Amino acid sequence: MTIKTVSVRELDVITLEDAGIMAGNPERIAEAIGVPEAQWGGRCHEISLAVLRTGLFGRGRMARGTCPGVTAQHSWFVLGDDPYDEDATGVDPTLQFCRRDDVDGIAVFRGGDLGHRPFGSGTCYAGHMPSHHGGPDIELTPAQPLSVSARHFLGHLLPLDLRGWAEVAHMAVEGWPAAEIIDAMCDTPGLGVLIPVDIRGMLTDRNPNNLYW
Repeated sequence: MTIKTVSVRELDVITLEDAGIMAGNPERIAEAIGVPEAQWGGRCHEISLAVLRTGLFGRGRMARGTCPGVTAQHSWFVLGDDPYDEDATGVDPTLQFCRRDDVDGIAVFRGGDLGHRPFGSGTCYAGHMPSHHGGPDIELTPAQPLSVSARHFLGHLLPLDLRGWAEVAHMAVEGWPAAEIIDAMCDTPGLGVLIPVDIRGMLTDRNPNNLYW
């Protein structure tokens, strides 16, 4: 696949209406990514990332999670900087090839209107909070000092051992300074490997394997 890409993080965020207008021109999008629309099925992450990188939809980030009608993990992209923003515009080029009678062409939608749910969605307080499990204490070593809110949140959890930090890595991302703390875990030897790649890709600016924006 030969794709003309742009630095999407430097673009403006377009509106839901403008995204809908662009989605109504699949021929232009297919030409921009070099793949005919008929060949997009079963390639959700590859195609969504390629479309995002054309810059035709402005600034955005990849999202990965679940969606009704899709039997496996699914990818799409969200306009703006936060894949978890329930008010953000989502664009799903490949949902039309799944078992959805309500989707015709490139799907443009608001938040979870079509049932899209990024991995890590939900509030951290709905489940079990991380705790110490008897192993050696592990201290965070962030590259930048943590904010007051991050230190305050961690004050209710620390100390934590490896198993406890693994629980932090798998918490739902709402209700705590998740991006900042996950980023600090990436800086800490032995903790970065605990973080699911999709959480790292959607929550931080590290862009693992260059697959999230």
